[in-house]
Amino acid sequence: MICINARIALHAKTEAMYLDPPGADTPFAHVPRIMAHKGYPTMNITFPQQAPVYLSDEPALTFWALADGERVPCTVSAEALEDHFGATSWREEDLQRAFEDSRAVIEGAAEQLLTSVGRRPVMLRSGYFRFSDGAPMQGVAS
Repeated sequence: MICINARIALHAKTEAMYLDPPGADTPFAHVPRIMAHKGYPTMNITFPQQAPVYLSDEPALTFWALADGERVPCTVSAEALEDHFGATSWREEDLQRAFEDSRAVIEGAAEQLLTSVGRRPVMLRSGYFRFSDGAPMQGVAS
């Protein structure tokens, strides 16, 4: 299993922990994100490289994060995949293709939310990407 690991660095002035997103080539690479304040435990977040599961009743794709070893479901809506990641329809194969083509960006957004909400399921909707303009806002999910 191949996983994307978060890299953590200590910010000297504020003594806060910042999380560098996976892959400097993502739109999230320029966004410092507070991981944890001094004395607060940090969370190790990884994403197994497996195909997401299609949810026909939503429609959406669910993928898994491992937050401190605990499986946490993350879901991205078909609308978000169509509006922001080039899915040509809400058919499963089109959504899967868009997800795989933009996996690092989508996982980076999920990681951002997980660092905000802890080990709780997250849902990434189109509004999250629209209002964050490629840089996720901490604690905001639409």
